Amino acid sequence: METLVEAAGIECIGLPASDEAAAASFSGGKISKRYLDGSVIYEMNIRIMVRSPDQLFAADRISGICGLLTGCAPENFKGTDKWRILSVSIVSAPSLEKTDERGVCLFSCELSARCFLDCRN
Repeated sequence: METLVEAAGIECIGLPASDEAAAASFSGGKISKRYLDGSVIYEMNIRIMVRSPDQLFAADRISGICGLLTGCAPENFKGTDKWRILSVSIVSAPSLEKTDERGVCLFSCELSARCFLDCRN
C-alpha cells in the first residue's frame, strides 16, 4: 500500500489527519489465484479519503488520485522480485460521503490493487 500512497502523493495511511488532507487505508483483500510454485495473485482493497472545507477541491483531488493510480502502467510502481503491482482498478467511484457541522467535506472511493506475491521461501 505504501507504493500506491507514495505514487499518488497521499499524505498518510489511516484517517485524514487534518482538513485539506488525503489518506489511504487497507479495507480488505483476498487471494484470487494460487500457483503450484506457491506464488499468488492477491487483490488488495484500498479506501482513499480526502477531507476539505472546499468541496470542489476535495472532489478534484480524489478524482485525480483515482485517475493517476488506475492509469499508471504497472512498471511505474515500485516492486521487488518478491512482489509487484499488476493493476489498479476502481471498485467504487469517488463520492461525497459526508459533510460535518463545520462544512468540511469527506470524499471517498475504493480501489483494488491486483498484486503478484512470490510466497516461496
